[in-house]
Amino acid sequence: MTDSDDGPLTTYAALIATYGAVLSAATVALARRGKLPDRIPWSDLALAAAASNVLSRRITKDKITRVVRAPFTEVEEAGAPGELNEVVKAESGPKRALGELLACPFCLSQWTSTAMVLALVVAPKPSRLVASVLAVSGASDQLHYLRGMLHKAVED
Repeated sequence: MTDSDDGPLTTYAALIATYGAVLSAATVALARRGKLPDRIPWSDLALAAAASNVLSRRITKDKITRVVRAPFTEVEEAGAPGELNEVVKAESGPKRALGELLACPFCLSQWTSTAMVLALVVAPKPSRLVASVLAVSGASDQLHYLRGMLHKAVED
């Protein structure tokens, strides 16, 4: 497998294998300990979805988390308020693959969603607290955007 115009395929394969191995190992470990739930409540899934959305966006777009992305990306332009749009520095190889993962909220959300759901299964109470903070933060962001749109509409 080699790199192509579609990206660093070898590293993509390694990322997919890593994700699959971690998820499989976690599932087997939970099952062996008798902690694999029959079902996860809808309320927890909704909370995890909201939290994962915010977390993936925070990691991939926030100015403050630029330090995590800096080795792999460079700023292209300002994005939404408090956010940056970035492009991947490397043209191929592992740095490109990691840059693409760290600059794409859609790509990273599979990983953050998995972390949120596993956290809810392993340690529900602290995970609900963290997920609630992220979800409320996301709702607050939307209120900021709405306020900005309303303010602009009044000025126009």
